[in-house]
Amino acid sequence: MRVYTLQQSLATVRPVAQTLTGQEADALQKEVDRLIAISGGLLRALEGFSSGPTADQRQQLAWLSDDATRAIAEVNRLAKARTP
Repeated sequence: MRVYTLQQSLATVRPVAQTLTGQEADALQKEVDRLIAISGGLLRALEGFSSGPTADQRQQLAWLSDDATRAIAEVNRLAKARTP
């Protein structure tokens, strides 16, 4: 399931985001936490029904995927920039 995979990816990058410092890193940590919360809510909603996702849930999943991809790339960029 795509939501679960996104949630796993976010959980993997979360400790890295927490080690970063600075104003940009603080905002990024909050974004990762927000996306984890959203993915959890969406996952619970999808698991609660035996039918496929609704159009609204598919749209939420697309937005979550875009935002998570962007956040993970940004964490990786900041971590790479701070690695000597």
